[in-house]
Amino acid sequence: MAQEKITTQPLEAEFDNLFSVTDKVVLVTGGGRGLGYMMTKGFVLGGAKVYICSRDFKVCQQIAKELNDLVQQRKTGPKGQCIAIEEPIDLSQASLKPIHRLKEIFAQKESKLDVLVNNSGIMWAGSLESYSEKGWDRVFTVNVKSIFFLVQQFLPYLEAAAKKTASNGEKIPATIINVGSVYGNSLSGFPTFAYDSSKAAVHHLTKKLSPFLAPKNITINAIAPGVIPTKMGQSIESSGISLAEWKQSIPIQRHGCEQDMAGVALLLSSKAGSWITGAVIPVDGGYLTARVSKF
Repeated sequence: MAQEKITTQPLEAEFDNLFSVTDKVVLVTGGGRGLGYMMTKGFVLGGAKVYICSRDFKVCQQIAKELNDLVQQRKTGPKGQCIAIEEPIDLSQASLKPIHRLKEIFAQKESKLDVLVNNSGIMWAGSLESYSEKGWDRVFTVNVKSIFFLVQQFLPYLEAAAKKTASNGEKIPATIINVGSVYGNSLSGFPTFAYDSSKAAVHHLTKKLSPFLAPKNITINAIAPGVIPTKMGQSIESSGISLAEWKQSIPIQRHGCEQDMAGVALLLSSKAGSWITGAVIPVDGGYLTARVSKF
Protein backbone atom coordinates (compact mmCIF):
# COMPACT_ATOMS: atom_id res chain seq x y z
CA MET A 1 0.00 0.00 0.00
CA ALA A 2 1.38 3.40 -1.00
CA GLN A 3 2.11 5.63 1.97
CA GLU A 4 -0.02 8.77 2.13
CA LYS A 5 2.00 11.90 1.49
CA ILE A 6 2.14 14.14 4.55
CA THR A 7 1.80 17.77 3.48
CA THR A 8 1.75 19.44 6.88
CA GLN A 9 4.89 21.10 8.15
CA PRO A 10 6.46 20.37 11.53
CA LEU A 11 5.00 22.52 14.28
CA GLU A 12 8.18 24.54 14.69
CA ALA A 13 8.01 25.58 11.04
CA GLU A 14 4.49 26.97 11.38
CA PHE A 15 4.28 28.01 15.00
CA ASP A 16 4.78 31.74 14.45
CA ASN A 17 1.76 31.82 12.11
CA LEU A 18 -0.39 29.20 13.81
CA PHE A 19 -3.09 31.68 14.86
CA SER A 20 -2.50 34.20 12.07
CA VAL A 21 -5.37 35.73 10.09
CA THR A 22 -3.18 38.28 8.32
CA ASP A 23 -4.50 39.23 4.86
CA LYS A 24 -7.65 37.12 5.21
CA VAL A 25 -10.88 38.63 3.91
CA VAL A 26 -13.64 38.48 6.54
CA LEU A 27 -17.33 39.41 6.55
CA VAL A 28 -19.06 39.91 9.91
CA THR A 29 -22.81 40.50 10.00
CA GLY A 30 -23.83 42.71 12.89
CA GLY A 31 -20.17 43.64 13.21
CA GLY A 32 -20.75 47.10 14.63
CA ARG A 33 -21.97 46.17 18.08
CA GLY A 34 -21.71 43.60 20.84
CA LEU A 35 -20.19 40.22 20.09
CA GLY A 36 -19.77 41.11 16.42
CA TYR A 37 -17.71 44.15 17.33
CA MET A 38 -15.52 42.06 19.64
CA MET A 39 -14.73 39.56 16.88
CA THR A 40 -14.29 42.30 14.29
CA LYS A 41 -11.77 44.03 16.53
CA GLY A 42 -9.82 40.80 16.93
CA PHE A 43 -9.69 40.18 13.19
CA VAL A 44 -8.59 43.75 12.42
CA LEU A 45 -5.87 43.67 15.08
CA GLY A 46 -4.82 40.32 13.60
CA GLY A 47 -4.21 41.84 10.18
CA ALA A 48 -7.40 40.85 8.33
CA LYS A 49 -9.50 42.95 5.97
CA VAL A 50 -12.92 42.93 7.64
CA TYR A 51 -16.22 44.00 6.11
CA ILE A 52 -19.01 44.73 8.58
CA CYS A 53 -22.71 45.31 8.00
CA SER A 54 -25.89 45.88 9.99
CA ARG A 55 -29.24 47.62 9.84
CA ASP A 56 -27.52 50.76 11.16
CA PHE A 57 -24.75 51.43 8.67
CA LYS A 58 -23.82 54.69 10.40
CA VAL A 59 -22.73 52.67 13.44
CA CYS A 60 -20.65 50.49 11.12
CA GLN A 61 -19.02 53.60 9.66
CA GLN A 62 -18.13 54.84 13.14
CA ILE A 63 -16.70 51.47 14.18
CA ALA A 64 -14.68 51.18 10.99
CA LYS A 65 -13.09 54.58 11.62
CA GLU A 66 -12.45 53.73 15.26
CA LEU A 67 -10.74 50.43 14.47
CA ASN A 68 -8.72 51.80 11.56
CA ASP A 69 -7.48 54.61 13.80
CA LEU A 70 -6.60 52.06 16.47
CA VAL A 71 -4.55 50.02 14.03
CA GLN A 72 -2.64 53.06 12.82
CA GLN A 73 -1.75 53.98 16.39
CA ARG A 74 -0.13 50.59 17.03
CA LYS A 75 3.63 50.56 16.80
CA THR A 76 3.94 46.80 16.38
CA GLY A 77 1.85 43.94 15.10
CA PRO A 78 -0.12 43.38 11.89
CA LYS A 79 -2.26 46.15 10.49
CA GLY A 80 -5.67 45.06 9.36
CA GLN A 81 -8.51 47.12 7.95
CA CYS A 82 -12.21 47.54 8.72
CA ILE A 83 -14.61 48.46 5.92
CA ALA A 84 -18.25 49.34 6.53
CA ILE A 85 -20.92 48.25 4.07
CA GLU A 86 -22.34 51.72 3.64
CA GLU A 87 -26.02 50.99 3.38
CA PRO A 88 -28.48 49.25 5.69
CA ILE A 89 -28.53 45.46 5.53
CA ASP A 90 -31.70 44.42 7.36
CA LEU A 91 -31.69 40.64 7.75
CA SER A 92 -35.11 40.69 9.45
CA GLN A 93 -36.83 41.19 6.09
CA ALA A 94 -38.84 38.21 4.93
CA SER A 95 -37.33 38.33 1.44
CA LEU A 96 -33.73 37.55 0.49
CA LYS A 97 -33.23 41.00 -1.05
CA PRO A 98 -30.87 42.24 1.71
CA ILE A 99 -28.67 39.15 1.33
CA HIS A 100 -28.59 39.50 -2.44
CA ARG A 101 -27.72 43.18 -2.09
CA LEU A 102 -24.94 42.39 0.38
CA LYS A 103 -23.49 39.84 -2.03
CA GLU A 104 -23.72 42.37 -4.86
CA ILE A 105 -21.79 44.99 -2.87
CA PHE A 106 -19.20 42.45 -1.74
CA ALA A 107 -18.69 41.15 -5.29
CA GLN A 108 -17.78 44.66 -6.44
CA LYS A 109 -14.86 44.64 -4.01
CA GLU A 110 -13.66 41.05 -3.57
CA SER A 111 -13.38 37.79 -5.48
CA LYS A 112 -13.02 35.51 -2.45
CA LEU A 113 -14.12 35.28 1.18
CA ASP A 114 -11.89 33.54 3.71
CA VAL A 115 -14.15 33.89 6.76
CA LEU A 116 -17.92 34.41 7.05
CA VAL A 117 -19.13 35.26 10.55
CA ASN A 118 -22.90 34.94 10.91
CA ASN A 119 -23.29 37.04 14.02
CA SER A 120 -26.48 39.06 13.52
CA GLY A 121 -29.16 38.11 16.00
CA ILE A 122 -32.17 39.53 17.79
CA MET A 123 -34.10 38.63 20.94
CA TRP A 124 -37.81 38.91 21.65
CA ALA A 125 -39.45 38.31 25.02
CA GLY A 126 -43.09 37.95 25.94
CA SER A 127 -45.39 35.85 28.03
CA LEU A 128 -46.56 32.48 26.75
CA GLU A 129 -50.10 33.84 26.54
CA SER A 130 -49.22 36.96 24.55
CA TYR A 131 -46.08 36.03 22.57
CA SER A 132 -46.54 37.48 19.09
CA GLU A 133 -46.27 35.82 15.71
CA LYS A 134 -44.37 38.90 14.51
CA GLY A 135 -41.73 38.47 17.19
CA TRP A 136 -41.37 34.75 16.53
CA ASP A 137 -40.99 35.25 12.77
CA ARG A 138 -38.49 38.10 13.09
CA VAL A 139 -36.29 36.12 15.47
CA PHE A 140 -36.19 33.02 13.27
CA THR A 141 -35.67 35.08 10.12
CA VAL A 142 -32.61 36.85 11.51
CA ASN A 143 -31.18 34.12 13.72
CA VAL A 144 -31.67 31.06 11.49
CA LYS A 145 -32.95 31.76 7.99
CA SER A 146 -30.34 34.43 7.26
CA ILE A 147 -27.51 32.09 8.25
CA PHE A 148 -28.54 29.41 5.77
CA PHE A 149 -28.99 31.80 2.88
CA LEU A 150 -25.82 33.78 3.62
CA VAL A 151 -23.90 30.50 3.45
CA GLN A 152 -25.71 29.61 0.23
CA GLN A 153 -25.19 32.97 -1.46
CA PHE A 154 -21.56 33.43 -0.39
CA LEU A 155 -20.57 29.84 -1.13
CA PRO A 156 -18.82 30.70 -4.43
CA TYR A 157 -16.59 33.23 -2.64
CA LEU A 158 -15.83 30.78 0.16
CA GLU A 159 -15.00 28.09 -2.41
CA ALA A 160 -12.68 30.51 -4.19
CA ALA A 161 -10.80 31.11 -0.93
CA ALA A 162 -10.72 27.38 -0.16
CA LYS A 163 -8.78 26.67 -3.37
CA LYS A 164 -5.71 28.47 -2.04
CA THR A 165 -2.71 26.35 -1.15
CA ALA A 166 0.17 26.94 1.22
CA SER A 167 3.80 26.78 0.11
CA ASN A 168 3.90 23.09 1.08
CA GLY A 169 0.91 22.30 -1.12
CA GLU A 170 -1.55 22.03 1.76
CA LYS A 171 -5.02 23.40 1.15
CA ILE A 172 -6.05 26.38 3.27
CA PRO A 173 -9.71 26.03 4.29
CA ALA A 174 -12.28 28.79 4.24
CA THR A 175 -14.23 29.25 7.45
CA ILE A 176 -17.80 29.89 8.57
CA ILE A 177 -18.55 30.86 12.18
CA ASN A 178 -22.15 30.92 13.40
CA VAL A 179 -23.01 32.61 16.68
CA GLY A 180 -25.33 30.52 18.82
CA SER A 181 -25.88 30.76 22.58
CA VAL A 182 -25.67 28.75 25.78
CA TYR A 183 -29.46 28.95 25.66
CA GLY A 184 -29.41 26.80 22.55
CA ASN A 185 -28.11 24.01 24.81
CA SER A 186 -29.87 24.73 28.10
CA LEU A 187 -33.17 25.89 29.55
CA SER A 188 -33.44 29.44 30.79
CA GLY A 189 -36.18 30.89 32.93
CA PHE A 190 -36.65 33.86 30.63
CA PRO A 191 -39.70 34.05 28.31
CA THR A 192 -37.49 34.20 25.21
CA PHE A 193 -39.17 31.29 23.47
CA ALA A 194 -38.14 32.06 19.91
CA TYR A 195 -34.60 33.18 20.78
CA ASP A 196 -33.66 30.05 22.71
CA SER A 197 -35.27 27.79 20.09
CA SER A 198 -33.54 29.66 17.26
CA LYS A 199 -30.13 29.24 18.87
CA ALA A 200 -30.72 25.49 19.20
CA ALA A 201 -31.54 25.56 15.50
CA VAL A 202 -28.29 27.46 14.78
CA HIS A 203 -26.31 24.74 16.55
CA HIS A 204 -28.01 21.95 14.64
CA LEU A 205 -27.83 23.76 11.31
CA THR A 206 -24.08 24.17 11.85
CA LYS A 207 -23.70 20.43 12.34
CA LYS A 208 -26.03 19.66 9.43
CA LEU A 209 -24.06 21.83 7.00
CA SER A 210 -20.64 20.53 8.02
CA PRO A 211 -20.56 17.31 5.92
CA PHE A 212 -21.75 19.23 2.85
CA LEU A 213 -19.02 21.85 3.24
CA ALA A 214 -16.09 19.68 4.32
CA PRO A 215 -15.47 18.23 0.82
CA LYS A 216 -15.28 21.81 -0.43
CA ASN A 217 -12.51 22.53 2.12
CA ILE A 218 -14.78 24.81 4.16
CA THR A 219 -15.06 24.47 7.94
CA ILE A 220 -18.17 25.54 9.81
CA ASN A 221 -18.52 25.85 13.57
CA ALA A 222 -20.76 27.58 16.08
CA ILE A 223 -19.79 29.59 19.13
CA ALA A 224 -22.20 29.35 22.07
CA PRO A 225 -21.47 32.43 24.21
CA GLY A 226 -22.57 32.80 27.79
CA VAL A 227 -23.38 36.06 29.51
CA ILE A 228 -21.23 38.87 28.12
CA PRO A 229 -22.00 42.50 28.99
CA THR A 230 -23.35 43.73 25.65
CA LYS A 231 -26.56 45.59 24.92
CA MET A 232 -28.33 42.26 24.41
CA GLY A 233 -26.59 40.63 27.36
CA GLN A 234 -27.57 43.46 29.66
CA SER A 235 -31.22 42.88 28.79
CA ILE A 236 -31.02 40.14 31.42
CA GLU A 237 -31.06 42.90 34.03
CA SER A 238 -34.49 44.00 32.83
CA SER A 239 -35.76 40.64 34.10
CA GLY A 240 -34.78 41.59 37.64
CA ILE A 241 -31.51 39.64 37.78
CA SER A 242 -28.36 41.75 37.97
CA LEU A 243 -25.22 40.82 36.05
CA ALA A 244 -23.44 40.61 39.41
CA GLU A 245 -25.95 37.99 40.57
CA TRP A 246 -25.70 36.14 37.28
CA LYS A 247 -21.92 35.92 37.66
CA GLN A 248 -22.45 33.73 40.69
CA SER A 249 -23.79 30.97 38.42
CA ILE A 250 -20.61 30.92 36.34
CA PRO A 251 -17.95 28.45 37.58
CA ILE A 252 -15.18 30.76 36.39
CA GLN A 253 -16.39 33.73 38.37
CA ARG A 254 -16.43 36.47 35.76
CA HIS A 255 -18.41 37.60 32.75
CA GLY A 256 -17.15 37.07 29.23
CA CYS A 257 -15.17 39.82 27.50
CA GLU A 258 -13.86 40.79 24.09
CA GLN A 259 -10.71 38.68 24.47
CA ASP A 260 -12.89 35.58 24.88
CA MET A 261 -14.92 36.17 21.71
CA ALA A 262 -11.97 37.37 19.63
CA GLY A 263 -9.83 34.47 20.83
CA VAL A 264 -12.16 31.69 19.74
CA ALA A 265 -12.93 33.44 16.44
CA LEU A 266 -9.21 33.71 15.65
CA LEU A 267 -8.70 30.07 16.60
CA LEU A 268 -11.44 28.85 14.25
CA SER A 269 -10.27 31.09 11.39
CA SER A 270 -6.57 30.24 11.50
CA LYS A 271 -4.35 27.26 10.84
CA ALA A 272 -4.78 26.33 14.52
CA GLY A 273 -8.48 25.57 13.95
CA SER A 274 -8.30 24.15 10.43
CA TRP A 275 -9.16 20.59 11.57
CA ILE A 276 -12.22 21.64 13.58
CA THR A 277 -15.62 21.50 11.89
CA GLY A 278 -19.21 20.78 12.88
CA ALA A 279 -18.51 21.78 16.48
CA VAL A 280 -20.49 23.92 18.91
CA ILE A 281 -17.98 25.58 21.22
CA PRO A 282 -19.24 27.00 24.53
CA VAL A 283 -17.53 30.23 25.54
CA ASP A 284 -19.24 30.63 28.87
CA GLY A 285 -16.87 30.24 31.82
CA GLY A 286 -18.08 26.68 32.37
CA TYR A 287 -21.78 27.55 32.59
CA LEU A 288 -22.79 24.58 30.40
CA THR A 289 -20.13 22.05 31.31
CA ALA A 290 -18.70 22.76 34.76
CA ARG A 291 -21.65 23.57 37.02
CA VAL A 292 -22.31 21.05 39.75
CA SER A 293 -25.76 20.41 41.13
CA LYS A 294 -26.14 20.86 44.88
CA PHE A 295 -28.46 17.87 45.01
